[in-house]
Amino acid sequence: FTNEENAQKFVDYVNATYNDKISAFRNGTSIDMPPANTSKVTGIYEYAKMFDNPEIYAVGDNINDLSMIEEFCGFAVSNAKEEVKKAANHQCNRIADMIDFIMSNEGETK
Repeated sequence: FTNEENAQKFVDYVNATYNDKISAFRNGTSIDMPPANTSKVTGIYEYAKMFDNPEIYAVGDNINDLSMIEEFCGFAVSNAKEEVKKAANHQCNRIADMIDFIMSNEGETK
């Protein structure tokens, strides 16, 4: 889409019209459309089933990352949308900074 407002209008339309089949999420001016009742959170939980007691951390920058950042120990990158920064437990400039933080503060981040 040419702007975030039009992208959000389309997300609202898709969710109101096809909510039993598709879940639409705005990602800036782009749209993510996984099957209904599926999100990054449900995907991470499915993946986590392969491990015993995994510690889960998430990092994101845009609106489509909000549920994941809120559900897990969320990090926002420094150029993230303000809503994402507010929802995050921590901020980082680079993914390497997040990894360094986690490794140096094991068990203290939850």
